[in-house]
Amino acid sequence: MVMLRPLKMVHPFLATPHYDASVEFYSKVLGFLPSDFIGHQTAFLRCEDRYHHSVAVRRADQVSVDHIAFLMQTFDHVMRGHARARYKKLNITSGIVNHSASRSIAFYMSEPRFGPPVELCDGHLVFSPEQHETHAPRRMAVDPRNIDVWRVAGDDWGLR
Repeated sequence: MVMLRPLKMVHPFLATPHYDASVEFYSKVLGFLPSDFIGHQTAFLRCEDRYHHSVAVRRADQVSVDHIAFLMQTFDHVMRGHARARYKKLNITSGIVNHSASRSIAFYMSEPRFGPPVELCDGHLVFSPEQHETHAPRRMAVDPRNIDVWRVAGDDWGLR
């Protein structure tokens, strides 16, 4: 029998109206390093596990946990998780997406009675020890294709 348990929680994705102060807190108080930014609205920050981001923060009107991401053993496990979520009739809130920043492939599901939305992913970028210390963060465009590089240009999924 194939075990479908996640390997680990990769990151929480936090939303806050206090974006700048939150990024400063995670960077200057807790010592997280910036990996990338999307405009001036999303920050991907990493800790000593060297994953592209161990926490993500985005600008929003209120404080919330946007989602929690779990790393699966393989892409096959992501797809088996997707099939299980469909079988259990959970609300799958995305297709299979390919994130430009972390290079992970994932899908999202939501069942409010169990907490914040969940992302199951595979292929989340891990920096080498040298890259971890020398990586210069990118400032990526605010573009829905940074959520999913497979998205057709002009398809904003209602994000505007």
